[in-house]
Amino acid sequence: MVSKSDAQELASQAIDMGAGAVRGFLHRGKAEEWIVGSTNVNTWLGRYEGFELILLALPVGERGTAEIKTCRTCGREYEGDACPYCQTARKRLRGE
Repeated sequence: MVSKSDAQELASQAIDMGAGAVRGFLHRGKAEEWIVGSTNVNTWLGRYEGFELILLALPVGERGTAEIKTCRTCGREYEGDACPYCQTARKRLRGE
């Protein structure tokens, strides 16, 4: 098992080098297609058709747990749509 921070760092480095990456829970769709998060893997891989590929799968966390994200601003882990710490700080800075 790879730590979430190490996996995120590896993915960030790969993206910086021009690689593609998707993140999310792996599951089957209604037509039994593979889906990562909300991305259809067959469609996503289609853009690389004809190229030689190296595919990596980095499982992080426990199977079936809520998706915990790492904030790209402060580095804290959170669940949901936005980091609550940074969201509170943004509101405070806006005077809300």
